[in-house]
Amino acid sequence: MLTKQAIYHQFTSFLGIAVYLFLLFGILALHEAAVSAKNGIEYHFYGFFVINALVFGKVILVADDFHFAEWFKERVPIYSILAKAAAFTILLSIFDIVEEVVVGKFKGKSSLRAFHMSGRKPAGISLYDYYLRHCADPILLVQKNWSSFWRA
Repeated sequence: MLTKQAIYHQFTSFLGIAVYLFLLFGILALHEAAVSAKNGIEYHFYGFFVINALVFGKVILVADDFHFAEWFKERVPIYSILAKAAAFTILLSIFDIVEEVVVGKFKGKSSLRAFHMSGRKPAGISLYDYYLRHCADPILLVQKNWSSFWRA
């Protein structure tokens, strides 16, 4: 049985995650709308990011409660961070694919066609691809003092 304190902790954790995802997905939706408008494409995807933030927030909260991806918890922090980031990216990518299929089913499309016709990549892959193409600065990566980054 959950106590009031446990319920409060779960609610505040969920709220923090959902607000973060709401802001992140909202900024990405605004960016996509701006790019689409620049290219003369109408964009009508304004409110779905709210539902995504709530659903993905709950997925993250439940996975965290089950101690998901804590394989390297006792090791050097960088391994723990990288393992959790990779595992949650895969988990949320799977839920993104499931979401595309479910939305496609509501629109009357077959499962495979629903995901293929959306033209979207899973969120984690898209952000990683964007980072590699636009943000990664090879000069800064070479000049970074990596020895302090790998120590416990």
